[in-house]
Amino acid sequence: MITRTFLILCLFTSAAFAQSEVPATAYLKNGRNFQGIVVSVNRIKIDFKLEQAAAGLVSFNHDEIRYVEFSPNTEWAEAMQAFTQRDYEQAALKLESIAKKRNSSTFYPAIGNFSTLADRRLLDCYRRMMKPEGIPPVVNRIEWDKLPPADRDAFKVASVWSAVGLKDWPGAVKAADEALRDVPPGSGDANEASYLKGLALDENGDDDKAVIAFGSVIGPYPGANRRTASDAIRRSATILAKNEDRKGELKALVHIYAKSFGNGKLWPEATPEMKKLLAEELKPAF
Repeated sequence: MITRTFLILCLFTSAAFAQSEVPATAYLKNGRNFQGIVVSVNRIKIDFKLEQAAAGLVSFNHDEIRYVEFSPNTEWAEAMQAFTQRDYEQAALKLESIAKKRNSSTFYPAIGNFSTLADRRLLDCYRRMMKPEGIPPVVNRIEWDKLPPADRDAFKVASVWSAVGLKDWPGAVKAADEALRDVPPGSGDANEASYLKGLALDENGDDDKAVIAFGSVIGPYPGANRRTASDAIRRSATILAKNEDRKGELKALVHIYAKSFGNGKLWPEATPEMKKLLAEELKPAF
């Protein structure tokens, strides 16, 4: 007679097996790649059933693999749909749920597993929402070596965001300087690192250096990254308003903001002096 415990075990095993039987492509460190069906994943290796019926099963140790591209399941597809639609609040909720599932349902611990990928996308959600306070827990738990190589380059900038989230202003400046040495000039990561450096300097009361850092964010094309540039302008304007000798720079900034971000107007907290400068004609510098 089959016991109830044995039946439950059989059902659980079958469900887990069905959950993991999905198409995937394994990209190996030796340059080869294999397409097949994922049969199982454990802490040492991943087993595939290759597309060629006669080939049977093939196993790869995780240290042989650059990364695995798994076919998305419903949960992952829904999270990424919210992300691509810029519903970052909803995407973050879904991704947090996935990130907690470090088991066979997310193909953990394979390189490219959905749990670790969820943490990587969470970083992007919090960056886009300008919520640095959400980033330190993700940075502390993310396993960068379990990400595809192309997703690991966010480490430097994520470290800056994390320091800002912890309100560690000297640490944020140091992390930003390190990131700016490594990321390509003019890239989105360089833009964010410069913005975060300016924010940290501003919060730490280092006005002149903060304006310089913000200046590289605003640049000749302030609309290129609206999230960081608009805040950089507001913060720079607040600093410049303290110094009567820098009224010309302040006037230029309020005009840039109104034209690029405010549909002709300034932000709600703008001072009467800033609104007066906006009403004045901006003359060319040459």
